[in-house]
Amino acid sequence: MFLVPTKSWVCKLRPYEILMVILVLQNILVCKNSPYLKSLYIKRRSLWSAISNLHSQYDISWSCIGDFNTILGSHEQRSHYSPNRSAIEDFQQWSDSNNLIHLNTRGASYTWSNGRKGRFNIQRRLDRVVVNHNWINSCLSSNVCTLTKLRSDHYPLLFEFHNQNINYTSSFKFMKAWTEHPDCFNLVTQSWNTNIVGCPMFILTQKMKLLKENLKTWN
Repeated sequence: MFLVPTKSWVCKLRPYEILMVILVLQNILVCKNSPYLKSLYIKRRSLWSAISNLHSQYDISWSCIGDFNTILGSHEQRSHYSPNRSAIEDFQQWSDSNNLIHLNTRGASYTWSNGRKGRFNIQRRLDRVVVNHNWINSCLSSNVCTLTKLRSDHYPLLFEFHNQNINYTSSFKFMKAWTEHPDCFNLVTQSWNTNIVGCPMFILTQKMKLLKENLKTWN
């Protein structure tokens, strides 16, 4: 796993890893890096509960990345065998109860394979990025893709997100109520009598800009 220390952040995960990332005041905090989720869905319930408790305690931007060792439905598995319904329902319930969002992953449709051939081959989308709504609101963009699979039976994940601040310039509006205040007329007169050198159009635009700034400060 690595993070690039810029306004744009990239997380690269090795197989069998789970990474939990929190955005705190527009800064990145890696709060946990643990082994991949347990293969037995009954034991996995305690982990769902622990993550839910963490999520409920902090109203901040939050994401969880890595091998979840389960799927959301049969559409995330290619096999001659039916997936475990109890594990799927537990995963769905955990996601829905916490209002979590599963980000789309570009690249391989299935991130894991058991490596067997023929009717014994099983492929699943076990690796993913899950975020809360605060994460979506905090980031300009969040992109997930699979990288080239080498020796592992999992495709590595590449998670890139941008969280730089955007400054919006508010439009200036003249309030009619200002005209009823005696200081408003004096402010307009003072701004308009400011000596500016240039052509008539340049003088007009500069005095309008000066008046706008003075009114915003005065208000």
